[in-house]
Amino acid sequence: MIFSQRWTMLLVSVGIFLSLRCPAQAPTPPYPFSTLITGIDFHFSTIRSAAKGSDIWPVTWAADNEIYTAWGDGNGFSSPKKVSWGVANLEGSPTQWKGTDIFYGPSGTDKGKISGLLAIGNILYGWKNTQNKKYPLCDFRLIRSNDRGRSWTDMPVVFGAKGFKPVSFVNFGPGYENAKDDYVYIAGFKIGEPPHHIYLARVKTSQIEKLAAYEYLKGIGDDNRPIWSSDAAALSPVFTDKGEGNSFPVIIYNAGLHRYILTDCHGYAGQIGIFEGPQPWGPWKTVYYDDHWGNLKKGEYLGFEFPNKWASPDGTQLGMVFSVYGSNNDNWNDACNIITVTLTTSKNSSR
Repeated sequence: MIFSQRWTMLLVSVGIFLSLRCPAQAPTPPYPFSTLITGIDFHFSTIRSAAKGSDIWPVTWAADNEIYTAWGDGNGFSSPKKVSWGVANLEGSPTQWKGTDIFYGPSGTDKGKISGLLAIGNILYGWKNTQNKKYPLCDFRLIRSNDRGRSWTDMPVVFGAKGFKPVSFVNFGPGYENAKDDYVYIAGFKIGEPPHHIYLARVKTSQIEKLAAYEYLKGIGDDNRPIWSSDAAALSPVFTDKGEGNSFPVIIYNAGLHRYILTDCHGYAGQIGIFEGPQPWGPWKTVYYDDHWGNLKKGEYLGFEFPNKWASPDGTQLGMVFSVYGSNNDNWNDACNIITVTLTTSKNSSR
């Protein structure tokens, strides 16, 4: 018995020693690491959470210099009753900000949620998950506001149960200023395909309200040139990860770095990835990839967004809006959470 106990104690000691010497192996990202953005710091001490009980929080920057955002299934910042979705703006800086409600949708739940927002001038557009069917077979409809979010109208652009599902818009400067070209770009997923694929669509800015005008990226040709098709069935992924994530893919253009920043999830709430590329379709390089961001060990990822208004001129100082659900950090669950972020760049890297 003594011999057995000694061996047990020895094996435990060896196990502790090995665990100290051999930390958990970092997950392998789907793309090589960036040589331009070589580091990222999340300043967790700056996190502030508000609008408890409300989720998602997509953002856009309008020509009036306001950041507009939307929530689902909650009271927003000050609603006296729970609504299925609502719209607010975010004033101030990422360390000193205030949220103000400007629109309340239908009372209750399951009457729609907004997954993505875009400002063209001061006209706002959103992708609304209509919740008419069980997710993800529900319809996604384009909606528009002509009065800076105070009222909304359904547009005749609807993506149904099958095929491409638009989730978010690629955002640029205020009111779509300094956009890549005269197209609007949309990131999403595709029914019937693995959930770790991200797809891209586009439409002329002047024709955003015409479904027949939408085009879908079917491949990449020479010199990283995209090949577009009017047939959504021809879609090919612009990004592929692993796991069951990517329900809320977001791409923004970081003007200071001349790079597109993509955020995605490869599992539960803490399994996030951040990537950079020269075009909305890549090619992508990894900036950050982890299984336990913020010490999150479970829960649902509901999108990580970098409002362009809060980016420093050189693109390295950012604010990040995020939401999670059912995680092990109750303070962050179903809330508008904002944190400051610093990117480290290499001066020796070619763009």
